[in-house]
Amino acid sequence: MDNRPASGSPADGGISVRDVWEVARLPALFGVVTAAVTWVIWYYTNTPCTLELAARTSCNPAEIAKYINVDIFGRMLTYSAITAAAGGVWNYNMFTRMRAEIAAERKRADAERLRADAAVQQIAEYLRNAEEERREEREAFMALLAEERRRSDENQQAFVAALSEMTAQMTRLMQQRNGNGGDSLDGN
Repeated sequence: MDNRPASGSPADGGISVRDVWEVARLPALFGVVTAAVTWVIWYYTNTPCTLELAARTSCNPAEIAKYINVDIFGRMLTYSAITAAAGGVWNYNMFTRMRAEIAAERKRADAERLRADAAVQQIAEYLRNAEEERREEREAFMALLAEERRRSDENQQAFVAALSEMTAQMTRLMQQRNGNGGDSLDGN
């Protein structure tokens, strides 16, 4: 049985006009078909009421009595009610099972969606972490590269300074060798 409140809204589990139609149409069809079959059987198996027969059995000789009477009308109603009730119980059980299956399928779909959302979140977190690691590695590499450039610049400056010093010493040595032995400015 379905224990949902009958609030009227199908979205929150209530009963709608469509639900009533779904449950009632099959029993109504069963009732109409049973009434029709009962009447057809009566019509083709009934003995027509003539004036002589009416005098002996008290049947109704009226023109409409050929098509319907109280007895057959009562039988039609009784048989129709029985088959409609049986069809209604069967249809209601089928309807509630179908609703339960739909609810279970929705629950499975919701659980699957939640698992998929969790997987997407996990992948997004992994990508964020990977991006952060890549950024940190790039920053570390750029810092290392900057340090290497600084060292290279220092080494280059030291090399240029040493080369300048060597060039200056070579120039002095060349001047001393060529006979410019002293510094001409200090008077020696």
